[in-house]
Amino acid sequence: MGGNPVQSSVIVVGVNVLIFWIFFWMWNGLDDALAHISWSTIGLFALAGLFGNALGRFLALYGIDQLGVTINTAGISTRPLFAATIAVIWLGERLQPFLLIGILLVVIGIITLVFSKGGNLQGWKAWQIWISLGAGASFAIGNVIRRFGLTTTPTTPLEGLTIDQTAAFVGLLIYAYAQKNINVFSAPPKTYLFFTGAGILGAIGHFCLFEALDRGPVAIVDPLIATQPLFATFLAYFLLGDLERVTPKLVIGTLLIVLGASIVMLYDPSTILE
Repeated sequence: MGGNPVQSSVIVVGVNVLIFWIFFWMWNGLDDALAHISWSTIGLFALAGLFGNALGRFLALYGIDQLGVTINTAGISTRPLFAATIAVIWLGERLQPFLLIGILLVVIGIITLVFSKGGNLQGWKAWQIWISLGAGASFAIGNVIRRFGLTTTPTTPLEGLTIDQTAAFVGLLIYAYAQKNINVFSAPPKTYLFFTGAGILGAIGHFCLFEALDRGPVAIVDPLIATQPLFATFLAYFLLGDLERVTPKLVIGTLLIVLGASIVMLYDPSTILE
């Protein structure tokens, strides 16, 4: 089909930005729409966008390209593990039994994925699992910052989301410009239809994420999102048979990661920015 992770990231996030600014202006009006939002709040959500969207999105799409949807999505679902680690380091919480059990299951799940011989039919190297783990860490940092911003400032989910996506888009454009050998618009025209479709679906998903973070703690939201690889594996088995290999070890590793990630976040929900 053509295209690369940078092109996909820029187009997908660009579509998100366009959609959210249209709704933002419809909701707030065109005059001084951001006047009531402080610069510190803008900076907070911009930081979340750079981590949880620009960096996370790029690594996620790069992981799909290298590892395949199934392996990459399972690796990204270690996100709750990183969110819990942030709570332990920043908030000084102790490692409790549930956390240790969850960590152990996640680690076993990752090891199982590495030796599953599943994912991209062209093959991938064991060290490349760090691409998806890096995406998971980026998403975790972004979600914690977003939850903090939504609960400590009067910013609405739509406002925070618009700032978040705009910062991510700017960050990706700067990166694309710095990589002078990458032409964002050099992919076949048909490819951009898929990128645009992904952007529209991504906009819906991000809006649901912000609404969820506005209503509940990361400790509940993240494990629910972490079930994503179950759907990805199911769909890949039926739709991507010519591109991906779904093996029993891949399924077992995915289940272990989802279970472990959920247990990690249940060890003490109050520690993760309730």
